[in-house]
Amino acid sequence: MVKPRGKDAATTIEQAELALIERAAPWLRKPAVQALAAIGKIGDQPPLLALSGAVMAAGLLRRDVKLARTGARMTLAHVLATAAKTVGKNNLDRTRPREHLEHGNYRMERGRSHDPALRSFPSGHTAGAVALGRAVAREYPNHAVAAQAAAGAIGVLQVPRRAHFPTDVLAGAVIGLAAEALVAGAVTLAWRAKDAVDARR
Repeated sequence: MVKPRGKDAATTIEQAELALIERAAPWLRKPAVQALAAIGKIGDQPPLLALSGAVMAAGLLRRDVKLARTGARMTLAHVLATAAKTVGKNNLDRTRPREHLEHGNYRMERGRSHDPALRSFPSGHTAGAVALGRAVAREYPNHAVAAQAAAGAIGVLQVPRRAHFPTDVLAGAVIGLAAEALVAGAVTLAWRAKDAVDARR
C-alpha cells in the first residue's frame, strides 16, 4: 500500500507549483481574473463534443468531404484523449489547487478516488482542446496557428481557474497530441486502403 504523500513529502516540482499557486492566490481570486479564467470551461467534454459534431454535421450537409472528415477527426481525437486522461485520473489522486488554497490540503499518490477535489492530474480540458486543435490543423494548415493557439489558451486558463497545476496542463497537452496523432495515423491508413480498393475496380 502506498502511503499518502502530503505537502512535506512533495517533490521539488510539486513544491514549486504549490509555492506558485500560493503566491498567486490573491491575484487568482480577483473577480476579473476569474471571469477571464471561466473561458477555460469551454474545454469541458460536452462543449468540445458539440463543436466536433457540429463541424461534422456541417460538412455532411454541405457535402464537404474535408469539413466532415475534420469533424470526424475532432470527435475521434477527443474521445481517445478523454479515455486516456480518465485512465490517468483513475490511477493517481492529486489535490486540485482550489482545494489546496481553500483548505490547505495537498496530496499526490497512486489512488482511485472519484472525489473531484482529488482528480487534478491530468487536465482533461487541456487534453480535449489540444486534440481538437491538432485535428483542425491537420486538415486546415492555414488555420493551424489559430486552432492551436485557442487550444493552448484553454489549457493555460486551467491554472487561473485553480482547477489544475501547470504539470497537469502539460500532461493533458501531451495526451491530446498523442491521441490526435494516433487518430491521424488511423485515418491515413483508412484512406490508403480506400484508394487501393478504388484502384482495383
